[in-house]
Amino acid sequence: MRRMRAALFVAAGLAGAGLASFLALSAGEYGGGANAAPATPKSTPALPVPAITVVKKTVPLYLDYVGMTEPIRTVTLQAKVTGYLAVQAAGDGADVKTGDLIYRIDPRDYQAALDQAKAQVQRDQAALEYARANNHRNSILVKDGWVTRDAFDQNTSTLHQAEATLAVDQAALETAQLNLGYTEIRAPFTGRLSRSFVHEGTLIPDLRHLQSCGDRPRGDRQGTRERTRPRRDPHER
Repeated sequence: MRRMRAALFVAAGLAGAGLASFLALSAGEYGGGANAAPATPKSTPALPVPAITVVKKTVPLYLDYVGMTEPIRTVTLQAKVTGYLAVQAAGDGADVKTGDLIYRIDPRDYQAALDQAKAQVQRDQAALEYARANNHRNSILVKDGWVTRDAFDQNTSTLHQAEATLAVDQAALETAQLNLGYTEIRAPFTGRLSRSFVHEGTLIPDLRHLQSCGDRPRGDRQGTRERTRPRRDPHER
């Protein structure tokens, strides 16, 4: 009986000692205790700082504005002849120079009219040459009485009619050449085109508004910049 009590006392003492050791370790881990050593802070490298030399001088100020520019002159491009639009050589908003091709209307009808006018001139030119030779021959015969005066006058009238007919043909030929030239619409001066109102395949009537062309102003940009007078330092003498 005594041995059993002694064994219980020894077991209880060992359990108490173990519990005390556990409590001491727990307090040292989570609380740190009063005698815990402070943690050593980590050293961070220094950041580089840029430095420049300070200079005292007068600086001009610039003010930016949003604005619009307008051309000095604007011309409306119109077709003087009718026909289907065959070529649009310059796109919308393109910069063109004087004489650059912008539009070409189908020229085949006007080329045929020009060829017909040339043929008419050649035919009437031959008739005029015959009338001139016949009049020269009758002018000699009328002196000897081989041709009546009335016949000679009729021959002279025929000569003048042939000359007038040839003049009409030459005017028609020039008109045909002009109409053929009107099938090409070119830039009248150096500038910038607007938006086109027609495209390939469109039937163009007389005096149809095709597009506009305007001078490209100097300093053409979306915004403008104004240079102001520099501010004076109030501490500067």
